[in-house]
Amino acid sequence: MEGLNQIKKDIKEKKLKGSYVLFGHDEGIIKSYVEEIKASVLSGAFSDLNFTEFDGRKLESIDDVINACETLPLLSPYRIVLVYRATFLESNEDPKEKKIVDSLLKYIPEMSDQTILIIYSVLYSKRDKPSSKIKRFEKVCKVIEAKYDSKEKKSVVSGFIKDIINASGKSINKVELEILFELYKNSDSMLIKNELDKLLSFAEGDMVSKEHIRAICTKSSDDDIFDLVDNISNKKFSQTLDIMNDLFYKGEKPEGIIFFIERQLRLLLFIKYGINENKSVEYISKSLNLNAYVCKNMMNQSNGFTIPQLMKSLEICLDSEKKFKSESIDKSAELELLIINLMSII
Repeated sequence: MEGLNQIKKDIKEKKLKGSYVLFGHDEGIIKSYVEEIKASVLSGAFSDLNFTEFDGRKLESIDDVINACETLPLLSPYRIVLVYRATFLESNEDPKEKKIVDSLLKYIPEMSDQTILIIYSVLYSKRDKPSSKIKRFEKVCKVIEAKYDSKEKKSVVSGFIKDIINASGKSINKVELEILFELYKNSDSMLIKNELDKLLSFAEGDMVSKEHIRAICTKSSDDDIFDLVDNISNKKFSQTLDIMNDLFYKGEKPEGIIFFIERQLRLLLFIKYGINENKSVEYISKSLNLNAYVCKNMMNQSNGFTIPQLMKSLEICLDSEKKFKSESIDKSAELELLIINLMSII
């Protein structure tokens, strides 16, 4: 199984050939690479005639796909056949879909050298993993996971955000762009586009400001946990429960929320040690692999705690975590009790 760099390499070296199976959580990324392949291979007045696509959700058999693959390209060295949203690659035992997979696995090694077949499957949940059907294709073609590596993610996502904002006629400064990246770095491009459309409709003037972002943009779970811990430190029980219920609504489980609280408290403890040793923001953020902007906010948050309070809070979290694993309990009630216990020592 390979990454997007393989497609980049094939495009750069003009070695695009055979079949590609792409999968990932962000359909926007997948589509952008399909377009890159098309732009690299097809050009001129006949490009549309050398491109055929099929909706993988409606595919009854691969006969039409094979016919398209076997059609000779018109005044071009290649033709491209795309099967998008290939639900037959998902984890299920539908006999019809199994037959499609088996037929493709048999056909691809015999496919014309003048055809590039692209099949892609979207993983709709962040917890979804590639099915065993996708892995079977590794024997006959290149299987690509459509996600950016950590080095290029920030550049690509920030560039995507900036391009949308600039295209609207507005501008954004570096700090505000950094905030938007932190908010949406784990979101798919379609969600980012929708959120930015709302932001740009709301934002007055030529610049996107922090106030606009704060008023409109959806918070990530990390932001919710930051606010939740902040409210715990200020003993605001009602507001803390509101945030906890929002997290439940977003699909977070009590075990996950405890994990996030524990992680936040541990980071605050390390930050507190760093501050006491007169370490710089740059040093602390780099040591903890935190964005500098996020680190500054957490340094301010750490002022609401002492080191003994943070250590005791972590002990309480670990005790609750053990109960979740070893006892049949009402986990939501246990989480509320955890919050009360944390407030009692701060």
